[in-house]
Amino acid sequence: MRICKIDKCNNKHFALGWCSKHYQRNYAHGNPYINKKKVHGMYGTLTYNSWDTLIQRCNNLNCPTHKHYGGRGIKVCDRWLDFRNFLTDMGERPIGLEIDRIDNDGDYEPDNCHWVTHKENNRNTRRTVLNMKIAEEVRALHKKGMKPKKISEVLNIKIHSISSILYNNYWK
Repeated sequence: MRICKIDKCNNKHFALGWCSKHYQRNYAHGNPYINKKKVHGMYGTLTYNSWDTLIQRCNNLNCPTHKHYGGRGIKVCDRWLDFRNFLTDMGERPIGLEIDRIDNDGDYEPDNCHWVTHKENNRNTRRTVLNMKIAEEVRALHKKGMKPKKISEVLNIKIHSISSILYNNYWK
């Protein structure tokens, strides 16, 4: 008789080498080790939901956003596969903030994550060309008398982006 390939699990093999319990966990959560029924009293909180979302994005092939995370090779560190470790490292999610990876191409791990506002998080995407340093440089050049068109040429940034920084109060 074949048994589950998970260490210390002696249940009968069901599919893909796992018993029914581990197979269902893998199907639902993208990882046969995740047991969402662990008691920590945080199920349904903002912190738990943030953790669950990053687990789904990286590990669950059925998640609609998996292609932007796990599909790009972004992983959740082994330590954070247990919610309690995530909570210890990140603390409770402050109201109005969301998790952000400092290096947008890096993994979800303690040294690469912090809580930020939605506005800050939107600035740290693959689509974002500008950053605060560039915005400050644009303003400094403009303050010295350089025209937006010339700033655009010097920094190789679209004129629309220059105007947005200077006149629409973006990138404060």
